[in-house]
Amino acid sequence: MEPKLPINYSECPLVDIWVHHKPKLFKTLPPEQETGNTEYKFKLCPPTQDRLEQLVSQMQFRLAEGLGEAKYEIGVSDDGSPIGITEEQMQQSLQTLNFMADQLSATNTIVRVRNGTTEGKIVAEVSVRKLSEGKSFTEVRVAACGNVDAGKSTLLGVLTRGCLDNGRGKARLDIFKHKHEIESGRTSDITREILGFDSSGNVVNDSSIQSLSWSEICELSRKVIVFLDLAGDNRYFKSTVRGLIGNFPDFVMIIVAGNMGVTAMTREYYQLCLALKIRCFFVLTKVDICDEATLQKTITELSEILTYEGIKKHPIQVQTMKETLEIAEKMQSDETHEYVPLFCVSNVTGENLDLVRSFLNHIVSVNDWETLQTKPPLFYVNNTYSLPDAGTIVSGTLAQGQIRLNQTLLLGPDSQGNFSPVQVTGIHTNRLPVKIANAGLSISVALKDCSRATTRKGQVLVDVGEPKAVWEFVADMIVTDDSTTLWNSGTENNEVVVHCGCSRQTAKIVQATNILRSSFGSQVRFRYKFHPEFVIPGQRIIFRNGKSRGIGTISRTCELS
Repeated sequence: MEPKLPINYSECPLVDIWVHHKPKLFKTLPPEQETGNTEYKFKLCPPTQDRLEQLVSQMQFRLAEGLGEAKYEIGVSDDGSPIGITEEQMQQSLQTLNFMADQLSATNTIVRVRNGTTEGKIVAEVSVRKLSEGKSFTEVRVAACGNVDAGKSTLLGVLTRGCLDNGRGKARLDIFKHKHEIESGRTSDITREILGFDSSGNVVNDSSIQSLSWSEICELSRKVIVFLDLAGDNRYFKSTVRGLIGNFPDFVMIIVAGNMGVTAMTREYYQLCLALKIRCFFVLTKVDICDEATLQKTITELSEILTYEGIKKHPIQVQTMKETLEIAEKMQSDETHEYVPLFCVSNVTGENLDLVRSFLNHIVSVNDWETLQTKPPLFYVNNTYSLPDAGTIVSGTLAQGQIRLNQTLLLGPDSQGNFSPVQVTGIHTNRLPVKIANAGLSISVALKDCSRATTRKGQVLVDVGEPKAVWEFVADMIVTDDSTTLWNSGTENNEVVVHCGCSRQTAKIVQATNILRSSFGSQVRFRYKFHPEFVIPGQRIIFRNGKSRGIGTISRTCELS
């Protein structure tokens, strides 16, 4: 279907506030960059066949730069001047752009239309989304964490079910998967939920219309947000760490109760985001029962954390639809993670929830999964279970490569550090059966000739070859705020709990090049206590010892001893 420019420009999705049905003047843009996912085109009137092939190749490059999403500015010159073109030229340009997108299995959505600098001329901003091979949607993974009773599960229930909460936690009941969670109202394990958007940016899973299954949501969606609901209670901190390290989230949504203020756990989650270099944003809930003074105090506390000396973050409180688009664009090109959005919402009245949905619709995956897809398969086992008809099943995240139906892989390591050949008999992603799974997907894999007793969290599925498990490795570490000295010259048998990928095990600190204490950096040699693990240089790790936290990167591994 050819895109048509609406007669009433206000019909464009996410358009700015219009005055007398006339679009605002488009601001001058920065000059076009050779890299990145943004392309300027003055006009795209019917081109020749050779020119069309060039344009399609150019769009393919922009989509690759944006990991499946690109932005086209029509009526803009290469130096960023929004001169504008006539409505007839705009119609022709949009038809050409639509044809280009069809050649690459992509979709176009008009985001904004404004007046150009030339009288009577207009400029349009168009979002282009690629439909990934083997599935009809792009995927962005968002981890949700926060303090106990901040409203994490309730917020996810409202976002993914399309219905408001009753003020007593009704919206979170569908999110919980354990009986004790329903009884206590607190999450203890990692739960996944999805939110789908169609090609126009509309939410697909709206229960006010009809209740849809995951497969139906995925079939109707062009973009799917996969939420990871992490535990807020400090007792389940190990599950939260596993969720952040082993599931490779693109963003972390830190939920803060507006009437409770910033807690120690809020600071801890933010420090984890900084250490793991994951982009984050804050959502302040319960604004309907929070007075203005208390809410402003919470916002001030968050701003103080974000602007702490040496961190230099720029908090932005999002209050309009225009700001959701702008901050999403900034975060996409923000390699230093400078910008941190703040949203103030109510799960009961629905206040500002549309801003959160709009922001989620416009953020894109920050992981280069297309490049990782070309590498040998590496799948981290996050959970194991069995079904009568399917046998042993392992679930987790495919960190790199591809997994195909009937493929033979190696599962391990076991308690002796060995890997065993297994055959893939089934693959599911977002509860949909698929024949091929690509890097970046959360999948469940059914295995042939494999007993569940031989599987555990923390194992990996790797390509057939000679994978090695190690007892010892060296990592560059730094200890976060705590007064405890974890290692000093002469210290022996000091043990910590090490999180790496989906594995979690006690390890002994064998040696360190410096004192292990708050704010001190050191190269540390660890030795696992019970069995070897599969680790590779470059992996991020976290260790825990009481209230002490250490964060770092594996620099090298040692041979199995």
